[in-house]
Amino acid sequence: MKMTFVGGGSSRLIPSVREILKIGDPVCGSHICLYDIDQESAEAVARILRQFPEARGLDVTVSWPTDLDEALEGADFVELLAGPWNWRAFYRSFEVCTRYGYLAGGNLSVNAAFSVLKGGPLALDIAHRMERVAPDGLFMIFTNPIAVLAKTVNAGTSIRGIGICEGQIGHFLDVPRVMGWDQPRFDIEAIAAGTNHFSWIVGLTLNGDDLLPAMAQRFAQGIDFDRLALDPHWGHIEDSFRFMVDAYYVTGHMIYSIEGDGVPHLIGYDDAVRGERNLRYHERVDELLENRRQGRQQIIERSRQELGDKFWNRDPSPFTPRHPRTVTDACVLRGMLTDRPETVSVSYLNNGIIEGFDNDDIVEYTVEVSGGQFRPMGAYPCRLPPATSGVTHGIVEHQMLLAQAVIQEDPRIFEQAIYAYPMCRTKRTVDALLAEMKELNADELPPWMK
Repeated sequence: MKMTFVGGGSSRLIPSVREILKIGDPVCGSHICLYDIDQESAEAVARILRQFPEARGLDVTVSWPTDLDEALEGADFVELLAGPWNWRAFYRSFEVCTRYGYLAGGNLSVNAAFSVLKGGPLALDIAHRMERVAPDGLFMIFTNPIAVLAKTVNAGTSIRGIGICEGQIGHFLDVPRVMGWDQPRFDIEAIAAGTNHFSWIVGLTLNGDDLLPAMAQRFAQGIDFDRLALDPHWGHIEDSFRFMVDAYYVTGHMIYSIEGDGVPHLIGYDDAVRGERNLRYHERVDELLENRRQGRQQIIERSRQELGDKFWNRDPSPFTPRHPRTVTDACVLRGMLTDRPETVSVSYLNNGIIEGFDNDDIVEYTVEVSGGQFRPMGAYPCRLPPATSGVTHGIVEHQMLLAQAVIQEDPRIFEQAIYAYPMCRTKRTVDALLAEMKELNADELPPWMK
């Protein structure tokens, strides 16, 4: 088996590959291929992977070729992790977007739409190359905005592309926070429906028992925010969690993951924009880029060391995920390669799963992966919660138009996609925003956008 990671110099794949190797015999004799335009980082990650204790006895080889076709040839699984955009322009775009009153995160925003102009052609190029050298490979897309890139691949090529998101692990922590439990619960099974970062829990069980009535009772009693304030992670999630609680009282459903660019589309958008503006990324660009440089250098230096058992057996050990269910790509591969069922939420073709959407729209829903098959979980077809359907349709239309713009290389469709974004409803404001964003991102725009 061959697994290829595009963006293979990313430290984010280290815990993923570690968890993948724990699958054992099905990955014995595998070849892990890391492709990255940053060859030094790819080599550093490869040297760390070779030292994994999980790799002992599996006869796993690791390479970091400079040629993309070579990296993709014969791949059974390809994962895109690269962030191919200009990070300086991405951070500076936060100031432009928030000044006009719009979010600027990496998934559901105008800023994310501009990142599609670099990430979309890359995903399309990879998929076209796969058609020639790995036509049966599964293309897993981790790069945001994953729904747009998954649509680009599925509509523009014959390759099957699925979007996978790390943020979906949030419900393992958020449901216990609502319920008043002290620890995350990884034995929860949640059924999601919506679009990535804006999906809703439409089914929830614990040990096979329906947990939704008990959760509704907890919400009715009121959330104990004083208790939550003792959580060491509270400062990081406080605003998003409060948006989630308010959204529940409006819809009667809990958001599946509380990333800051998701639930604010329903509740607290202006407050979320103000929060992003206060981050003042445009004033901290050099600091943020230096942090990224230091992170890269730490990986390179670590790769030059002999990492013995004492290092790997530390608790928590570096590069080790908190729990197997928190590693989305490993969950997919475990299900594909074994008969052990794995549940994971993916961004993929609707195919009648959520009512009111076209079959070829990319939406997010929960699947069981087993024996190489993806089977939707839950009572499908399903309806979205009240008060969410209109916003979700706007987001999905925006995303599908972005993909179409990339496939057809059409700047007019790209502008239509921006106007389809459900928060862009004042033409004069949006025209001015687009002009500034095009100027700021001029060096990153593909030729057909200039």
